[in-house]
Amino acid sequence: MNHFYQTKRVEFASGEEVYFVVDKEARYPLEYPALYVAKKLRKKGRAASTIQKAMECVSILYSWARSEDIELEDRLSAKEYLTEEELDRLVDFCLLNFKVKDNEKVTRITAAQVVAPESSRQTSKIKTIRTVEVPSVEPETQYNRILMIAPYLMWLSIHLSGNEAFSRRSDIKTMVDDLKDYRPGRSRKKDTFNPKSLTRDELKTLYEYVTPESDKNPFKAKKRNDLKKVKSIQVRNELIFILLDKLGVRRGELCGIKLKDLHLAGNSGRVDIFRRPEDKADTRKKRAQVKTEARELPIDSKVAKKINEYVTRHRSKVKGAIKSEFLFITHEKSGTPEGSPLSLDAVDMIFTKLSEASGIKVTPHCMRHTWNDEFSRKADKEGWDIEREKALRRYLMGWSENSKMPDHYAKRHIRETANAALLEMQNKSTKGQSL
Repeated sequence: MNHFYQTKRVEFASGEEVYFVVDKEARYPLEYPALYVAKKLRKKGRAASTIQKAMECVSILYSWARSEDIELEDRLSAKEYLTEEELDRLVDFCLLNFKVKDNEKVTRITAAQVVAPESSRQTSKIKTIRTVEVPSVEPETQYNRILMIAPYLMWLSIHLSGNEAFSRRSDIKTMVDDLKDYRPGRSRKKDTFNPKSLTRDELKTLYEYVTPESDKNPFKAKKRNDLKKVKSIQVRNELIFILLDKLGVRRGELCGIKLKDLHLAGNSGRVDIFRRPEDKADTRKKRAQVKTEARELPIDSKVAKKINEYVTRHRSKVKGAIKSEFLFITHEKSGTPEGSPLSLDAVDMIFTKLSEASGIKVTPHCMRHTWNDEFSRKADKEGWDIEREKALRRYLMGWSENSKMPDHYAKRHIRETANAALLEMQNKSTKGQSL
């Protein structure tokens, strides 16, 4: 199957970045996906990364329609909505891995049948049936593609219905509901939400690996004999680890922190987290998007001291650092000049090296889950009721008032606490007994 459309990134003069669905051959953007971005996604303040994912899924919808010789917009304008059979084929199309090259496709013998002779002189033959299999994506990816196609299909159908939009809404909703019904089962259900986080012992071990000048520290400069540069890289990476641990921020939020967002006065301070979708100062190809709400996060004197040490003693000595507004920058030339804003991929690479050196699988997002576990323990210790815990967690994580994420963590912590209590009861009841 061909993927006839692709997603293109465009940056306006204001610094805002937007994504469009573009015809690969004609190289023009499709009108209605662009309108959808302007009228729905941007108006709702969706992050650029969310808009990108939505447009990637919409491009799959249009590619499927073209492969089926369906003029999607003409069909919907004529109030001829997609049939169940067509929706079924669309769902199958969403399972395809479009990044696979032709030489990676696999030919398999899927069946064999005996062909009877046409005359008595001929012998029976065995005919093999071969099919070409294209590697597919995970069911979770297929699920998410359908999840983003559905609202676009709903919007487009209503938009093209014109004056009949109200009377046609029921038929449109039926079509979209049918599409959602075809979604595969998710590999991780809401009730079994169990993101990977670190134990306290694992976290303690990882601190031993990020401590500057530690024999276990895996972070080195390209020129190993440049001790000052080695030290500055290690100090930066330790601070990255500390802020992810102590604040529970996302990777994008971390990379988006600017020097002016830091308030380090006296024995305490704070770090401000802002959404800057139109930030001209962010020159990275993949910008440090903040998907959550803006907020002020307090920091204690120890963290403030670490930040101040990095900024004044190490960051300030990096070539080109004065030109960057961001806290975390590159300390040596590697694809981008020294002093450039640190990329999201670079942060991922730091944690990949840390995982390899320590033998403990850790990612930036894993740190966020670990923070939430510690927050649950804090809530238990302080005796907060569930609603107070949810409200505080929503603010500190930057989640909206309607976010259901606190419910997931509350269920998980209740389950773990209940299991621990059950084991303790079993140990007490069987103490001194032989089973």
